[in-house]
Amino acid sequence: MSNASVDVEERRQFARVTPVQRIRGTVGNVVVFLVDVSVNSARVAHQLPLPPAGETAILTFDWEGRRFSAPCQLRRTRTEKEAKSEFDKPLYHSGLTLTADPTRESLIEYPSA
Repeated sequence: MSNASVDVEERRQFARVTPVQRIRGTVGNVVVFLVDVSVNSARVAHQLPLPPAGETAILTFDWEGRRFSAPCQLRRTRTEKEAKSEFDKPLYHSGLTLTADPTRESLIEYPSA
């Protein structure tokens, strides 16, 4: 059984999968946690800055024993929680567009439900 729920929104071209458990990954060298993911996009939570909007990086994560990796372009970042002190870190959510890589057969493989 998959550890995901599907969130279907009318305006989206592809359904999003929202992991039930936290899934740790990276965008470039920055640690992120998947908030949701679809065939062509992802939303991640992170505490360190990602590259500026329009820049590209590689999104990588492991899910149910499989490695997922795809080139992505940062679309937007918003602050979810401000740092409350100099020792605290802010929490950001960023939207990523997954981009095609013609040298790979499959960009993302999703676990079966």
